[in-house]
Amino acid sequence: MSGIPNILHGWHPDREFISSGMQAPSFRRIRVERFPRGIDNVRVDVALDPKFVDAAATLVRVVVREDVQRHFWNIPVKAPHLEAVDVFRDAYVEISQTAARQARALSRPERAQLFQLAVYKLLLSLVDKEMALLREELDEAHAQPSRQHSGQSLELHERKVILTRFSREIRFRALKDILRLVVRVEQSSLRKVRKTILGMSWPLSEHMLSAPSLQLGGRGSAEDFIVFFPYLLHDDEKAALLLHHVLDVFADWLPEGVVPPRLTPQGVRKEDRSRGEVTDLPGLIETERSVFRLVGEDERLQGVPHAFDDAAAVVELLGGLGDTWPRLGRWGDKRLLKVFKHRFKNLYGRLRKTGLLNEIRASYLLKAIYPALGLPHSVDLVYSFLLGDLSRRELLKRLRSLSDVEDAEAMARRLEEQVKLHAGASKDEQRKQILQCVHDAISYRYQLKLAWWMLNGIEDVHLLYDSREQEMSLANNLLQVFRETSTGDDEVDVPAAGHVIIKADLRGSTEITATMRARNLNPAAYFSRDFYDPITALLKDFGAEKVFVEGDAVILAVIERGAEGEQLAVARACGLAQRILEVVELKNARSLRLELPLLELGIGIAYSNEAPTYLYDEGHKIMISPAINRADRLSSCDSRLRGLLEAEETRSGVEVVSRYDVESEEGILTRFNVNGIELETPAFVQLMKGLKLHRLQLPGERGLFYAGRYPDLRRHTHWLIVREAPVRSVAGERISEDEYESRRFFQVVTDKKLREEIQRRVGSKS
Repeated sequence: MSGIPNILHGWHPDREFISSGMQAPSFRRIRVERFPRGIDNVRVDVALDPKFVDAAATLVRVVVREDVQRHFWNIPVKAPHLEAVDVFRDAYVEISQTAARQARALSRPERAQLFQLAVYKLLLSLVDKEMALLREELDEAHAQPSRQHSGQSLELHERKVILTRFSREIRFRALKDILRLVVRVEQSSLRKVRKTILGMSWPLSEHMLSAPSLQLGGRGSAEDFIVFFPYLLHDDEKAALLLHHVLDVFADWLPEGVVPPRLTPQGVRKEDRSRGEVTDLPGLIETERSVFRLVGEDERLQGVPHAFDDAAAVVELLGGLGDTWPRLGRWGDKRLLKVFKHRFKNLYGRLRKTGLLNEIRASYLLKAIYPALGLPHSVDLVYSFLLGDLSRRELLKRLRSLSDVEDAEAMARRLEEQVKLHAGASKDEQRKQILQCVHDAISYRYQLKLAWWMLNGIEDVHLLYDSREQEMSLANNLLQVFRETSTGDDEVDVPAAGHVIIKADLRGSTEITATMRARNLNPAAYFSRDFYDPITALLKDFGAEKVFVEGDAVILAVIERGAEGEQLAVARACGLAQRILEVVELKNARSLRLELPLLELGIGIAYSNEAPTYLYDEGHKIMISPAINRADRLSSCDSRLRGLLEAEETRSGVEVVSRYDVESEEGILTRFNVNGIELETPAFVQLMKGLKLHRLQLPGERGLFYAGRYPDLRRHTHWLIVREAPVRSVAGERISEDEYESRRFFQVVTDKKLREEIQRRVGSKS
């Protein structure tokens, strides 16, 4: 703790007072957990438009190869990659706008976040793939017999060595160029577009998109690291020591859960990680280790920044970086001037005692002089000399071993001249240097957290390119699709809210088949032409798909994708079932002419309020749904009940009765379904959500009737009438007219005269 004495006559600024003048950086928590896990049960499946993927791949290929040739192989580049940049920029703007519109249409702003994470995952993976491809090309070229004993062989070998030795630097430079382009497009136009469409400019924090650790792949090489931060922070131990003292000075003001780093290293335990140590995302493990070293557990789990992540505000608590010091800054209370001086004095003493003052001086001296030295890939060497850990004699020895240095003595003199030019710092300049380092350390800590959150979000994305994997994911309602433009048929992008199963139990096919074979006729062509083909032709109009088709069974499904008030899957399933019955009637009319046995059908319709599950067997899609078994029961016909009802002259339709079971001591439902359609209760409840149904009773008819109209996918309107009837009980050989425990069943009305009468009554009321 900082241990501030009572220097202000009893007044001491508390946490609440300090926090009132600070504000946490603007931020949106990543909400990937709101999406279902994909086909690997770990990550979220995403498919990006192939046209956009191709544009990104072309950009990455051009940037990586130009950077390698210009900056590492010293090969002149003929022309800049302007065309690839323009194509990518146009494609990125187009697909981003479509993604934003989809997010608004679905009321899911987190889709805009998922899209940005997917784009970053694509770009990071493409850079790594391009570098691997470049290595493979060098290996193949070097292996050619014509080049084995030529000067070109040595040149290829040197290029491969450079590619391997400086892979981190090459990756950083390419990602810096590519991600800078993305952020520039975001800042120039897309933030305004998203603000108009979604009401927010940045689905992911602007600072998160440009976090240096994303480009560095963790800490990166020292030479690339000092582009952003002072060198001493490249060492986690020194960074932890510096941040420990900085934050401990403010310990009594820190937000809840924020603590200074431990001086004793604490590694990342395997149980601390959500994925273990397995990841194919470069930079995640290294970034995570730094975050665990510098950030406490409570703060990590909060997942959002706090006021002390604002580096400028922290520096103000030490008097500020201005020429006038100390300044009051945003609090405006003169009593704080003494507090600021005391805190800075406390920190200064800690830094001097631990030797960090010399590290700070050397770090900023390195940043000032290194770019002008013309001594590539030698940051560690120069820093050691600036720190005083390397004598001039040892410096010359090390310089002579470098292939890039022609005159070691001249380079050493140049380095010494630069040190003399920049080293003479006054007390004010030294104070500014310390405060600048505090600013950079707090910023580094915050940028690490941003990169860690971002990389974990990226890791949660599973980009699918294979068409079979995409089909499997999409069939299971898991795939998140982002296209460049809307095709007008966006149903695949709308998650399934439920599904309807239609089971048609076909009876009499065996007899027809046997009769036709006995007459030397072709039953396969007969069934195909008069039964299966007509049903297949109906599917598109009602938005249905085949689940299972066999000789005596047809199972179809209609997926519910509509929003509230547009839930028409059950209505369309009922309409399709009616049309299937009409197909059977027409087939039976033909069978009568051919003196063949007649078919009969029992149809059951069941609803499930969740998406179906699909399995794949050798490329064949297999639906798994509990609604299939329920629809199967609805379509069945009990032979004993059939005999009782036929005695009552009931030849067709649906009836449900309860038969008392002695063993279970309860009523067991049995069904009569002959050329009828039974609708289970959950399906009827769902039907009422999508249709306005008129309720009425008819004289002489048992039960209630519900009538309404619905559109098919061709926008043709159809009538749908459902009867709600009581379940009766059966005892012995007699069916009681009494209702059984007030239970009800639902039947789609197909009788033409009854339908016409109900339509007439409802029409007159309308």
